[in-house]
Amino acid sequence: MRMTMKRLLILFLVLVTLPEVKAQQRLTLEECRRLALEQSEEMKIARFRVEKAGAERAAMKTQYLPSLSGSATGLYLHNNIEQELTLPTQVPDPATGQLRPNVMVHPQTGEVVMGPDGNPVFNMYAWLPLEISLQGAYLAGISLQQPLYTGGKIAAGHAMTRIGAEMAADNLELQRANTLWETDQAYWLYVSVQEKVKLAEAYEGLLSRLEERVQNAWETGMTTRNELLKVTVKHNEARLQLQKARSGLELTRMALCRITGLPFDTALETAGEESLGLQADTDTTSGGGVPGARTHAGESVRDSFSPMAVEVVPEPANHLPGTAVDLSARPEFRLLQKNVALAEEQVKLVRADFLPTAGISVGYNHVGGIEVGPEKFSSSNPSVIASLKIPLFHWGEGRQKQISAQRDRAIREAELEKNSRLMALEVEQARLNLRDARLRLEMAAPAMEQAEENLRVSSDNYEVGLGLLTDLLEAQAQWQNARSEQIEAVADYRLKESAWLKATGALQ
Repeated sequence: MRMTMKRLLILFLVLVTLPEVKAQQRLTLEECRRLALEQSEEMKIARFRVEKAGAERAAMKTQYLPSLSGSATGLYLHNNIEQELTLPTQVPDPATGQLRPNVMVHPQTGEVVMGPDGNPVFNMYAWLPLEISLQGAYLAGISLQQPLYTGGKIAAGHAMTRIGAEMAADNLELQRANTLWETDQAYWLYVSVQEKVKLAEAYEGLLSRLEERVQNAWETGMTTRNELLKVTVKHNEARLQLQKARSGLELTRMALCRITGLPFDTALETAGEESLGLQADTDTTSGGGVPGARTHAGESVRDSFSPMAVEVVPEPANHLPGTAVDLSARPEFRLLQKNVALAEEQVKLVRADFLPTAGISVGYNHVGGIEVGPEKFSSSNPSVIASLKIPLFHWGEGRQKQISAQRDRAIREAELEKNSRLMALEVEQARLNLRDARLRLEMAAPAMEQAEENLRVSSDNYEVGLGLLTDLLEAQAQWQNARSEQIEAVADYRLKESAWLKATGALQ
């Protein structure tokens, strides 16, 4: 009873002190893509740019509409304005009854007498003391402005904002494609390294059991120590390869966590075998935990791993030399096209700066708070103002600016032509790479089959004493290399497939 209690206490302490293990996050390629698109900072920036371009376009549309504005001005002068005015007088004309200047006429000549300053001399002057108070003067008004003709500036600006909104949408699609491509790379790299870890574990298991058998044979005097050391060296190399594979798996796992926005300590579980077309046997009842392994030295690898069955896409059609490649699905190509259209609108915008402009303004103003002597002055008046501005001479500034804008358009057209050719070359390169990856994948299957058969024959020969240990070790190494090449071929095909879809604008 005391011993039972002691065991329960030890079991309890072990359970309490076990480190907390994070729950595994199972991820498929589609799930990784979704997470990457949600957390990508570049995608967030691209979305903000789409919203910004939409707001700019909506603001530009208001330039066609009249604008209503109000204004108010106040003025306070501490001292009043005082001024004495001497004003000429007027008298009624007996003949017409209208007022005429009361000028002095020479009695003999009948001419108007002129003063030293050259102005006529009046018979009588009026004296007017003037005092103006601006200690509460104000001017308030409201006006409605409507542009009539701006030389095409508003139309060009509206077209530029429309193009800008389309470019923002294309940029969002470009960032989405880049994010998906980066995610595919990280996912398939992690899956391939994951499979290589399993392969390294299986290979290390093979050598471990072989070393144990040779150890027993050496202890009974049935083999030499040199044979045992050969197996031990190979086993140590396999252990080192396994350690490197596990380190690489940890790094690729963290890289995939970074892209998907998951914490770096998240344990990932992917659909690796299904994604690569692998279906591993999960029977671990024999062979020291290696899937489906038998206990003799050259156990059948057909029981460890099933052949790969990878679904391949139809081979892309070859483009004849000189034929144009349709690049309209690529956001990069559409962005280059819109850069040219934007430069064309910029030419119109520069030209508009040197064309006539016309507009009209209707307003209503009120002036008050002015005191002239003892009287208060105020006035309210509606107003209509029409304006016309015609640039006449600017020393050739307009022409030079238009030439500069036209050259900028020519530069963007040349960039479109250059990058179109580069993108067409990229499409062809992606097609060839996909074809090569397909061929590599097809060649990996018979190579794997030959390595399995060679291992089986070498194992059987060694069992009955007709084969050398070195032949068996070489067959095991060949099997590992063939399987590793098959894993790399599948992962490489998946990456080349994504690259082809990205190059053709179909990576969605």
